[in-house]
Amino acid sequence: MAWNIDLTGQVAIVTGGGRGLGLAIAKELTIAGAQVVVADILPEAEVAGNLDALSPLGLRPIHIPMDLSSEEECKALVKKVVDTLGQVDILVNNAALHGGEWQKAFEVNVLAHFYLNSAAYEDMKARGYGKIVNITTSGTFSGGGGDIKYNATKGAADSLNRYLARRFAADGINVNAIAPGPVLTEMMANYHGEDVFAEHYIPQMPIKRLLKPIDIAKVALFLCSPLSDALCGETILADGGRVRLNPS
Repeated sequence: MAWNIDLTGQVAIVTGGGRGLGLAIAKELTIAGAQVVVADILPEAEVAGNLDALSPLGLRPIHIPMDLSSEEECKALVKKVVDTLGQVDILVNNAALHGGEWQKAFEVNVLAHFYLNSAAYEDMKARGYGKIVNITTSGTFSGGGGDIKYNATKGAADSLNRYLARRFAADGINVNAIAPGPVLTEMMANYHGEDVFAEHYIPQMPIKRLLKPIDIAKVALFLCSPLSDALCGETILADGGRVRLNPS
């Protein structure tokens, strides 16, 4: 019998799901049958085309524009989803701030995780089921990365992941994280240039290719499914072996 990930009837919130890695995760969850809610600071006009493109694959994701640095908006998001869709089964904390001020980076990369995880916990606990996936970074393992604020706050998010995993586990909620390596998103290609990005990173990659958003989205789909029921408090280093097996 072939394994099949079927999330039909489940509701998933994906932050920063309007483009890039978040959009790839939203796509995989949509294909699996979930009703995805994309929480993104981007306005509807900037993400509508991307979300419309997912309609033939399943239920079109619902877009809710919001500021993740606001505790009130984080709580209101979860309440709105529960009030309108009945539940929250899956939460993927993907949105992140690169650069900017320390305080803002901490608010988006750490506090938003705490606010959303805590709010989703209340609904998940009532039903005895939930999957929470926090996106961190491989830089917390390697000490690399170009932005110290991003690395430091993602390190805090990784610690928060384990703390909340222990707190939520007895209520049937699995909290895990993914630490991606360098992923060739559209933003990275535009900023660095795909050739420059490839020239820099491929020699460091034992798998000898760049990571694409779909690579991380597949790991997220696994963690959002019952196939990952045995995992709790884990951070999966999804970097093509770059940190553990770097040939250099």
